[in-house]
Amino acid sequence: MMTFKYPLLAKIIYRYANFPVTIVMLILALTSLTALDQSWMFGVSFFVHLLIISVMNRYYFRAYKIFPYKIEINNERIKCSNFLFNERTVEFRLDEIEEITGSIFSGTPARPLYIKIPSRDITIGINQHLRNYNKLLTIILSNVKQEIYNALLEKMKELSVPKSVIEKANRTFPLKKSKKKARP
Repeated sequence: MMTFKYPLLAKIIYRYANFPVTIVMLILALTSLTALDQSWMFGVSFFVHLLIISVMNRYYFRAYKIFPYKIEINNERIKCSNFLFNERTVEFRLDEIEEITGSIFSGTPARPLYIKIPSRDITIGINQHLRNYNKLLTIILSNVKQEIYNALLEKMKELSVPKSVIEKANRTFPLKKSKKKARP
């Protein structure tokens, strides 16, 4: 089995970055609340800070449940472990995967990749900062069911830019050719 892990810096950020940011945002929110008697705008600032805290922590709490920090895989099985705040291990066959969303399949490569098996109520998130992410994705895609692979290819074709748009852009904004002579 091949093992995939996150680099130390990414692991620290994904696990613990929300704690200091939440503390700073709470301090700012409390400061805004104490200055409320000076201007009503501090009340708006207070609620904006609370909104940011809730959105950020909702993302992190979801990530704690579905993002493993250690993934072991071969051509048949995948084993996910080292989740934050619990010692659970999720293991399943690659042919059990029913849906793959996010990342390059959503048109936004910065989004995490989500592997879903609704029949077993399993969702696994994988971020692109994982070491050898492309290699892991290749192993997963080469071993999923053919209909899921074909559906993902169709989704990728829909997300790609049509040639007609590229040709129109080239006509509208032609590239200037260099007048310099090529060096021998």
